[in-house]
Amino acid sequence: MYAQAQQMVQAWQQTMHETWERQSTALPASGGAAGAAPPDGFPPPPPKGSTPEQYAAYLRTLNEEQLRAVANRDGLAAELRDQANRILLPRDQERLRNEIAALRAKAKDAVGPGGEAERLTSNYRADELQTQLDRLNVVADNIQQRRPGDDNGYFLLGYDPAADEGRAIVAKSNPDTAKNVATLIPGATTALDGNFAGTINRINEVQEAALRADPNAPTSVIAWLDYDAPEFNEVPFDANANNASKDLDSFQDGLRASHVGDKSHNTVVGHSYGAFVAGVADRDTGLDIDELVSAGGTGLGVNHATDLNIAPEHVWATEATAENVDGEDTSADLGRGYGFLRNNAADESFGARVFESDAPVPLRQDTHGQYFEDTGDTHLNPGLNNIGAIIAGKPTEPR
Repeated sequence: MYAQAQQMVQAWQQTMHETWERQSTALPASGGAAGAAPPDGFPPPPPKGSTPEQYAAYLRTLNEEQLRAVANRDGLAAELRDQANRILLPRDQERLRNEIAALRAKAKDAVGPGGEAERLTSNYRADELQTQLDRLNVVADNIQQRRPGDDNGYFLLGYDPAADEGRAIVAKSNPDTAKNVATLIPGATTALDGNFAGTINRINEVQEAALRADPNAPTSVIAWLDYDAPEFNEVPFDANANNASKDLDSFQDGLRASHVGDKSHNTVVGHSYGAFVAGVADRDTGLDIDELVSAGGTGLGVNHATDLNIAPEHVWATEATAENVDGEDTSADLGRGYGFLRNNAADESFGARVFESDAPVPLRQDTHGQYFEDTGDTHLNPGLNNIGAIIAGKPTEPR
């Protein structure tokens, strides 16, 4: 079987290399996706639209370093990245378990004059690695199993347990084959912890809302936690958004490069500080997207919608009434009140298309997250329904 895989890869080489060159040169000169040319000695990947079996055969020819390059490279097929990440994830879990056990044993056996310092150092490092392992376990618990070729499951497009509070990119359904593709950027304090299941639930709800708006259009919704989401005390500052700008631009370029068939309708939905991340990225790089949505956002990094690169008629914003009570320090108000260029995108004067998000039925007490909460069989949350309609390119309910 291995020999057959090698023969298949060798047979692909000429056409694959030409395909890779075309994809790479078609991307802008700046940004991570454009820099996705394979390093020296790196076998060109199968062309987009290849079968899961072809992707799997290709991955079996790669060493560990090459696997990691594939797993995290914008512009490569979602199926290929997911398969690579699902190979690496259990390996990383096992490696961390072994390192933690070795450090705990080293701490336990430490003796002599330097024993106490060695115990403290070893246990401290073991605690750090345990945090990383816990984050990997969160990822594993939330992506479920998916049969190769099933476009409706979860696609693990990247993860990093050591960065910041942990990073991960998870798509619900295959963005390469979807007609509508949305990227949800979560807000402050989002991390790879026990609450990450809530982020996954949000992309599920958003996808279902988009499918209600257009049942005939395959839709993928992506949780993009590939940036350092700020703590509450960091929300008024721009550093986290500025640092995320190029990575978000690269990711959006990569979605275009890997897509199969007709051009998809791509939307970025920023929640809370995530809206500021999206606005700064579009302001500074010009995101290759069709719609930009701010839900309870802390501003878009500009004074007016016309200051963004995307046309104002494709800039959308909403804020629930309960979030805009004078004198209350809600998450959105805090970010806007002290930040630079944090005009409320949901104010009519900003120039965005403002849509309704006040629900006629009681939702949970956390009004700042209500934009992604469904109401069961009644589907009476206009915020969620309108976001789904925007993703699907359908009419929304104005405020």
